Amino acid sequence: MDARAPESSIRSPTTITCALSVAQSPSSQAGLVFKTNSNALVPVPAADADTQNEQAWNLWIRRHLDVERKGLLDALERDMADTVATLRTERNADTAALRRELTELRRTMQEREERAAAVAEVRKQYVGLERQQLQTELASRDTRITALEERLQMLLRFLSINGLDPKGL
Repeated sequence: MDARAPESSIRSPTTITCALSVAQSPSSQAGLVFKTNSNALVPVPAADADTQNEQAWNLWIRRHLDVERKGLLDALERDMADTVATLRTERNADTAALRRELTELRRTMQEREERAAAVAEVRKQYVGLERQQLQTELASRDTRITALEERLQMLLRFLSINGLDPKGL
């Protein structure tokens, strides 16, 4: 049973009537004695106790929530660090793969440029060689034609000396 009186009775004095039982004696006819106090306050816990309880509760819950918050922040920090480390590892692996590919492409481009330069040099040499070879072949042909013409002249002279008419042949 709650021993507190309603809040209105805490602030204003009230009249309290108590019934006390008295052992009945043969001389008394009334079994109850009434005592009346007209200016008595109801005994209730002080309002300061409630305030102190509330403040203590608020302090406890604040500290408890601070501990929980710190734990959550620590867990979040660990998870974020793990996530960042994982993402960096993946990025570094991707970057390394891209760098290898870039190096391979540069090497391939360099080889292509070297081949193109070699082909250009060969073409230049070939064109020069081809021209030279063509000139050599033309000179050889001209030499053979000249030799044939000389032989033909000799044959015609020989035939004309022998009295044969080369035009009739």
